[in-house]
Amino acid sequence: MNNSDVIVNSKQAVVDHYLQHDVNVIIQKRLYNHDFLTENGCVALSTCRVYTILNENSDPEVVWGVFRMTSKKGAIVDNAHRGGFFTSIELSKGVINKFVVLDDSNTNSKNFTPPMIEGKKIPLWKEIKELAINAHNVFKPRVVIGWDICLTNEGPVLVEANARPCTDIVQVGAGPLTENRFGELLAYNLNQVN
Repeated sequence: MNNSDVIVNSKQAVVDHYLQHDVNVIIQKRLYNHDFLTENGCVALSTCRVYTILNENSDPEVVWGVFRMTSKKGAIVDNAHRGGFFTSIELSKGVINKFVVLDDSNTNSKNFTPPMIEGKKIPLWKEIKELAINAHNVFKPRVVIGWDICLTNEGPVLVEANARPCTDIVQVGAGPLTENRFGELLAYNLNQVN
């Protein structure tokens, strides 16, 4: 049985469906984008990938932020490795930079272009960073974590933690890791192991 085969008309229909089958599932509340995002063209749920790493004081520090969104109408994920658009976020202000894609062959960019939010500030950016830092404190002494956080009208919501967050989308936006704080702290933490 494929979860995408389930057609739901109500919350109770979802519960009833899975109660009838011998499967273990977690049912989560459906999340919706903040009005700022929907008003600016984000269709599927969009997330900020916020990278935290332990600094020289063993405290989590936000070292990189990436905003992600789908590049195809009807797509249900914003993953850059599935053709989604992404952009770096200016850390101190939460300003969205120019969108890029990892692989144009996976996108439908002729029919769907990034929203007109380049250069705009993400609402509640300070709260998004605080959520990532607070979450990382729970997982210490893990050194680096990539947090997927969505922005809703009720505030930022933690979607998932990535124990091995990819660095290619960081390097596309910022250049080699050796040229930013992320790379500096990676090197510092690796030197602590020796």
